[in-house]
Amino acid sequence: MAIKNNCTDCNLFKYRKNMVLGYGKANPDFLFFGEAPGKDEDEDGIPFIGSSGKLLRTMIETASKDLHIEVFFINAVICRPTDDYYGNNRSPTPTEVFHCQPKVDEIIKRVNPRNIIYVGDVSYKYYHLLFPSKYRLQHPAYILRKGGLCSPEYITNLYKLNRIFRGIE
Repeated sequence: MAIKNNCTDCNLFKYRKNMVLGYGKANPDFLFFGEAPGKDEDEDGIPFIGSSGKLLRTMIETASKDLHIEVFFINAVICRPTDDYYGNNRSPTPTEVFHCQPKVDEIIKRVNPRNIIYVGDVSYKYYHLLFPSKYRLQHPAYILRKGGLCSPEYITNLYKLNRIFRGIE
């Protein structure tokens, strides 16, 4: 299956600027599997570059200190879920995830990650049966709402990520 970069399979195409197919190294040690692109990701076409992504990348850099970890980032849907150009982000609907699933499935198979880490609930809910993994983190947006770098949630998820990277978890 060739991935259409002009996809119109669901209504998310109406307000997108860019499709966000994924970003990172092929055959990575870890694929980070998030929910959906946000406004910043839609602008640049790269997943996890907004405030949540910056927090996740900080966690990855901190937890992988002294290790060489290759990563790839992808989301459960490839277009930003919003109801108008200037609207807020929202969670993708089951129908939107259903329409993206073949594309996301193909990307993950092509990337061929050694491990998958589900980031938040949406990707886990819809994909864990296709891509079994015991690794899950709280979504960085949740951690930001709880206080970011100063929150107990940040420390807990950083500790968990460190253990995952070191093969302890």
